[in-house]
Amino acid sequence: MKTVTIYRINETDRTIDIAQSVNDDSESIKAAVLNTKNFTFDEILRQHLAFRDSGTLIENCLNRFLSALHIGRGVPVNADDMLAGFTAENESWFCSQSDFAVINDRPLVLLDKTPRSYGENIFLRGLMTAAQELYGEERTALSAPNDVLLATLNKSRIQAEISAKITTFFDSNFGAIGDAAYFDCGQKINAFAVLLSETIIFCDDYTFGAFHKCGNCLETLLFELGQIVHRNALSPRKCGFCGKMFLGIEEEVCCRQASCQAAHKEQKEAIYKEHTEEYSQIKRTYDAFVRRYDGYLKAAGINTRCPAEYDEFCQAKEVRKAEMNSLKKRLIRNGLPTDELYEMGEKFKAEIRAIAEGIMERCGAK
Repeated sequence: MKTVTIYRINETDRTIDIAQSVNDDSESIKAAVLNTKNFTFDEILRQHLAFRDSGTLIENCLNRFLSALHIGRGVPVNADDMLAGFTAENESWFCSQSDFAVINDRPLVLLDKTPRSYGENIFLRGLMTAAQELYGEERTALSAPNDVLLATLNKSRIQAEISAKITTFFDSNFGAIGDAAYFDCGQKINAFAVLLSETIIFCDDYTFGAFHKCGNCLETLLFELGQIVHRNALSPRKCGFCGKMFLGIEEEVCCRQASCQAAHKEQKEAIYKEHTEEYSQIKRTYDAFVRRYDGYLKAAGINTRCPAEYDEFCQAKEVRKAEMNSLKKRLIRNGLPTDELYEMGEKFKAEIRAIAEGIMERCGAK
């Protein structure tokens, strides 16, 4: 029986619930809905990065399939066993990709006792499952032909045709699944496809939700996830605290792990404490300068003799004070240098002095 993938994307939580290699019948799909695995967008990104870097392994797997075509018809061929052996042989490679493929702070596990399981990497598992099913369908022309004699006479031609189909499948699907544009708003997705998809509504006392069904190569899932990535201007970024890759906007420097968020908060607070005194000193120097010219105007009696002109000075003073305070807060919040605040202070000093001297000249004060 053909198998499918069941998934649900939660954009708000940035998670995906997924069940792979599900028999395409109601009972199996119902069971799968209740037993999905949950991954964050960041975990899916790291799996995708590892998958894109596995070209040599995929080529080796293709060669295993092609070699199996030449095994005699009387010898049983089990693609599951073949792929499990392939995975076990290369498990150390995947575990070495810790910068990319880390799930819940543990290395990627590619082999367990579940049939048709190719580990936590949903992209590798999807490709292998789809390839296995294609292999099984095509090889019946050799293993259980309608005409044994004809199949025997044309064995080489049949093997060549099947080899070409499997090679084309790997070449096209590895590239399509591994397209970096799905996870990077800075790249253009060059694809057009008309896909038949189904929505699965599941409701009981404990579960309510809509799931989607797609092929094992995850075409619909990737297009849907890519739409979210591009709509929200997301791209792969490296966390400045744990070093793992995550999906974020351009200004983000921290992933969503609680430990990294806490470390980022502590860092910002440390920057605030470190630079607050420097920012404040620049602001105090500016305020003292403004108070000195305010005193000159009051000593000359401008505030009583020329109240309109004095109000003009006060308004100019308050406008600049608000701008200085706003800039100070922004610089502190983002941990930026004090140069911009100093330059603004010098500019405003010159303006305040010019305004005060102009008022004193107009009001006849010396």
